[in-house]
Amino acid sequence: MSRHYAPKTFIRQVRGALLNRCLRRHGIDLDVNIEIIKPAVVETIFQRLMTLPPSQLTHIELDFATITEMASSEGAQALLRQSSHAGLDFSTLFAHARNDYERACWAFLEHRELFELASCFHTMDRIGAGRWHRRRVGADLTPVIDPDAIQLLQSLMRAHYAKEGRGRRCQIDYYQRLDPVRHCFFAYPEDHMRTDLGYDENDTMQEYPRKAAFELIFVYRPNEGQLEVMAPGGKEQVEGLLACFCAAILGIPELPAQRLPRIFDLDQLKQPGITFPTDPQDGIDLVQLREVKLMLPKDQGWRRRIQFTADSRAYEPATIHRVLIETVKLSQVPLDDVTVGSAKFCIIFTPVDTARSMRLVFTVSTPDMCDLKDGYHANIARKYLRRWGLVVDEMPEKVPARPGSALRSYLSS
Repeated sequence: MSRHYAPKTFIRQVRGALLNRCLRRHGIDLDVNIEIIKPAVVETIFQRLMTLPPSQLTHIELDFATITEMASSEGAQALLRQSSHAGLDFSTLFAHARNDYERACWAFLEHRELFELASCFHTMDRIGAGRWHRRRVGADLTPVIDPDAIQLLQSLMRAHYAKEGRGRRCQIDYYQRLDPVRHCFFAYPEDHMRTDLGYDENDTMQEYPRKAAFELIFVYRPNEGQLEVMAPGGKEQVEGLLACFCAAILGIPELPAQRLPRIFDLDQLKQPGITFPTDPQDGIDLVQLREVKLMLPKDQGWRRRIQFTADSRAYEPATIHRVLIETVKLSQVPLDDVTVGSAKFCIIFTPVDTARSMRLVFTVSTPDMCDLKDGYHANIARKYLRRWGLVVDEMPEKVPARPGSALRSYLSS
């Protein structure tokens, strides 16, 4: 979980040479002892910062807030993974750092580009599953990432947002993530003009116009053939953006028809011998089935559902099969007519160094709902859902989709 920036908290957590380096980046050399942060020293530094010119203070606090966003165990793991992909080893230094603030601060100062890349992925991993829009577009496609393709996507997005009076400028950054491979495009279209009220250096209230940007993220997963986008707007708005991406990056002139990205078959959990095997290299200590919701056939106008929740104090709970046959009168309701509507899992990962065990809790519901995000541990869980036989690749009926008015007008011009 990311932290909220608070200046005094930052000063307490980042001390000594690191805090000095953060301040010296902006020409500030405080005449106080910051090797040992005591309450009086924290207050002295804070009051000194408050006397700086607003423009200088803004840049300092921007650095502090950026570092704070990565000052968590998840942020540290994102930095470690990205450093590993870059052929660097942060593990020894991170193990001796006093806290997550200092780990993030050191990476920010020493490896700024790597820090910014890890920060983008960390932001992407925190986005809830319900905010992504997904479309199956085809597996193993090769995205075109040269400047011409990026410029074409920018042009299509500008045309897409032109009808709303925004998007005149659009910056797009491309990154590739590994394990599994994901092609990520972070887009920043220009938003509507805004005017903020504020005070200048003479303490006079002024109006400050600005053209802010809002963020969109496209992710193409070649192994699954799935395209995802995190963007504001309704179905038509999102489909237009997906169509722009397909045309510019994937070489698909029209948005493919809607297909569900996957279907979960949770009825496997009814089997008496169901197990959840894992590989040692993934560092999993335990897989727990925490909750199961069963759906029975309708009876006299009533929908019947049963929910089982595992007792956390039980060392080895009975299988759902055993509980099912002891609860439901199978003579009246055949087992085949009882379906598993959803299941909640908990995967406990082996602690790293002195850290606590990482617990990943997530829910899977039929036919295609899963609240896993896009982090490192979440992708391990996705792999095992398929291995455990809970994912089946079926393609339901196609739902027609339009390429979007902005794309049609652009391509016809």
